[in-house]
Amino acid sequence: MQSLELQAGEQITLFKKQQEQLEQRQQEMALHSDSDDEESAEQNAAANEVREQARLLDDSQVSLAIAFAQLKAARTNQEIGNVLTDKRSFALVGIPESVVGKINQRIGNVSTTDEASAAVGVFDKDVDMRNFFKRA
Repeated sequence: MQSLELQAGEQITLFKKQQEQLEQRQQEMALHSDSDDEESAEQNAAANEVREQARLLDDSQVSLAIAFAQLKAARTNQEIGNVLTDKRSFALVGIPESVVGKINQRIGNVSTTDEASAAVGVFDKDVDMRNFFKRA
């Protein structure tokens, strides 16, 4: 998914460049408009074509931006639930502090029984989790 997200981002950048080129072309056409009826008809047709290309580009850019947002949300959302640690087992459920704000996470229904242990939530970068998994 990350690869698709990267490709979508690159395509959005390309669309923006194309949009800038179309805007520049429209400005040039406006500056070079002549009063000759035949040339004026050709210029109007060309201007209409540029406007249509700009409209299609805008529509494509909106669609791609929606897909980009959906890809990013799918990649950065986590839902964790129904975690049960039992019989002296261990569970580490959560995210390291370094990814807070990059990943949305929702945790629910974490249970421990029979001398089990669970660490749940955001883990500080200074906490040594290796000792968590050692039994005395």
